[in-house]
Amino acid sequence: MENYFTILGVSKKTSIEEVKKAYRLLASKYHPDKHQDSEFTKTYETKFNQIKEAYDILSDSKAKKEYIKDLASEITMDPKSVATEVWDKIIT
Repeated sequence: MENYFTILGVSKKTSIEEVKKAYRLLASKYHPDKHQDSEFTKTYETKFNQIKEAYDILSDSKAKKEYIKDLASEITMDPKSVATEVWDKIIT
């Protein structure tokens, strides 16, 4: 399971308005239309789709709660995700 909080660079406590700001910033940066002539167009497209998927979940309060519940129940071995989750628990 991808960590949508990491993708958007926000915490679990971030408001929907701040999620929207993070989304707009990243969507603008990675939008495939801005990089059509680049050799990395597919990479930008993939990143943009991840950002959109993260936004779709985290901007909906009901979906966000369900996602947090699912994320908490998943055992992860990704060190970056573990560190992010531990940090979130420390500061919240």
